[in-house]
Amino acid sequence: MSSEVIPIPPAAAGRVNARALISTPYSGEVGCDRCGLRLPEVEAVGGCPRCASEGVYVNLRTVFHAYDPVAAFDPTQPGQFGWRAGFPLPREAAVVSLGEGNTATVDLPGEAARLGVAAVAVKDESRNPTWSYKDRLAAVAVSRALTDGADTVVVATTGNHGAAVAAYAAAAGLRCVILTAASASPVMLAQMLAYGAKVIALPTAADRWTVMSVAVREHGWFPVSSFQSPPVGSTPLGIDGYKAIAFELHRDLGCGPDVVVVPTAYGDGLAGIHRGFVELHAAGRIDRVPRMVAAEPLGTLAAFATFAAGFLVRPIGGAIAGHFGDRVGRRKMLMITVLVMGGSSTIIGLLPTYNQIGYWAAVLLVIMRMAQGLAIGGEWSGAILLAIEQAKGGKKTGLLGSFPQAGNAVGLLLATGSFTLVSSLSTQEQLLGWAWRLPFLASVVLLVVGLVLRSSLTETPQFEKLVESGAGPERLPLLTVLRSQPRNFLLSMGSRLGVDISFYVFTVYSISYGATALGLPSSTVQIGLFIGAGLGIFTAPLFGWLADRFGVRRTYVLGLAFIGLFAFPFFAMLGVRNTVVTWIALVLAYAVGIMAGWAPFAAFLSRLFPARVRYSGTAFSFQLAGTPRWRIRPHDRCRAIRGIRHPVRRRELPRARLCDQHHLLAVGPVRPGRRRRTDRGKGLIPRRGIILIETPDREEQCHEHQGREVPGVVDGPGLRGAPGVRRRPRAGHQRHPPAHRT
Repeated sequence: MSSEVIPIPPAAAGRVNARALISTPYSGEVGCDRCGLRLPEVEAVGGCPRCASEGVYVNLRTVFHAYDPVAAFDPTQPGQFGWRAGFPLPREAAVVSLGEGNTATVDLPGEAARLGVAAVAVKDESRNPTWSYKDRLAAVAVSRALTDGADTVVVATTGNHGAAVAAYAAAAGLRCVILTAASASPVMLAQMLAYGAKVIALPTAADRWTVMSVAVREHGWFPVSSFQSPPVGSTPLGIDGYKAIAFELHRDLGCGPDVVVVPTAYGDGLAGIHRGFVELHAAGRIDRVPRMVAAEPLGTLAAFATFAAGFLVRPIGGAIAGHFGDRVGRRKMLMITVLVMGGSSTIIGLLPTYNQIGYWAAVLLVIMRMAQGLAIGGEWSGAILLAIEQAKGGKKTGLLGSFPQAGNAVGLLLATGSFTLVSSLSTQEQLLGWAWRLPFLASVVLLVVGLVLRSSLTETPQFEKLVESGAGPERLPLLTVLRSQPRNFLLSMGSRLGVDISFYVFTVYSISYGATALGLPSSTVQIGLFIGAGLGIFTAPLFGWLADRFGVRRTYVLGLAFIGLFAFPFFAMLGVRNTVVTWIALVLAYAVGIMAGWAPFAAFLSRLFPARVRYSGTAFSFQLAGTPRWRIRPHDRCRAIRGIRHPVRRRELPRARLCDQHHLLAVGPVRPGRRRRTDRGKGLIPRRGIILIETPDREEQCHEHQGREVPGVVDGPGLRGAPGVRRRPRAGHQRHPPAHRT
């Protein structure tokens, strides 16, 4: 594998002549579904220019005249090219096929019975030549590159996309250049090289896009993937290959499904399959376009699950810390919580990687996240009680309780600042490789400072008074709270939700909403949050003082009212797409709205429980109220294409299937009279389903086939003798020659 940029050849030949397309449904144009712009296909590279000028980056799609995919099917064509009328290819153009497509669809009656639907079937996309449904795109894209007269195809990828393109380029006799990252899987790199591709490892994604942009725009290489930031997707001239999946499903089922779930975070496959169903519907072959759902890949879910592990154990930490805090004292528990929190954070920065110890790296990370959750479960309550119980005669509880609340702003300030600093001083590869460890390792400084400060504190006067009274501590303080204070316990849980939910809407969701829906740079929102957090350090004591002056409850309720009323102008201000207006909105939301409710909340909560059980009551209720917000339900982490009818209750979908990035799920056609109402009559749920299985673990399969002869397996021309270049025969499918060009 080379790390140098190879010489760029002269520009390739021009695009297909429009006259060659007269006899096909393809119009020779591309269009934007968002703004309706139509352009000649030569402008297909780079996405929609009109949307990009508005800060929204959208890929284009090919435009076809009305046609009937079923009637246009040509059984004499190889692989999936029987559906070539739906591909952007001239009628007489040569195609490159390795026998992709026509994968089997098999009924699963047992699975249907378990799900309570009429039928379930499996479509095995791992039976494609390179074990991936990416072969669908690669076959059409490389065929189009051959038609255009290009001598080189180029793709920026680190996975099976590159392997598929390399295999088809080799069969077509074209040179394939894959721009990848040094962190790419060695198994995938070996497969790319085995197919004869030139693999170039570059330090960052930006470097890959720069090289690819020069090669495409100035030297005529044919691009298969995106090469700009933010990426808009693969070439529209190849995405149409995914339409064959929709056509095959209609053929195998005799009708169209109601819902198709694609296990991918990328939109190419989702968009292509959806487009196929749109064309079937336009031709009158199906009565509705199915709803398309993108299920989160397992890696993304695993990251969220690791993040959630710390939140799920917080109530346990609150119960443990509250129990001992009410029995042995607030100060001792605070010393333990800061030691566990700081120690586990520092250890995360020292954890070995997956490449070093395998799955144990993830196990250790989850354990450290759980240790953090246990520590923070008792940290917040202990801190506010240590401050509030210092007040003499119950005065100034609002002000004293606001100082620990200002720690929220300090934490947000440090987190945002450290991430911004580390990401700005390191490249993307460095950040993912080792620079992410630096903020965690810096936790040791905060650990030492925390231990020194807390060691100088004394126990609270109220707890010492309880000890001196001679009445022993409660044997089970949490049980006493639940028995004697159920109303206040529920009130403490409910009172947290308003501030808590709005905090994550204003600080977390606003970043995603601004970047995806409004096209705002994430740095704009982060800087606004940074400013708001800095001002929040000062506004928290201000609202604490106001709580002492005008009443804790009154100040807290007014803060919640401001949050509720400001939610509407907040999003309107973000919609202006102006940097200064965005900053003002974020400052008002955090420094005023959040802190107006958050600062007096500590004093409000501590007044609900007597001193004997106050630690247990505040800690457990506070953490228990925050846990439901962080439930991780993989079958709910889906994204549906807008405007498609027939909603489906998510709990009816097979949950385990959606957790695996190698499975496709589709809830299929409803038989007449087999619909039933969902709860409260909301929507309809189909009684028939299909599960489409794509690819098993790629690395395992590569190792399984490495250098091993499989009965019935055929090598493709130009690929003979290459290790790992083997294909399994597909059940129920008549094989075409392994590499077919007509």
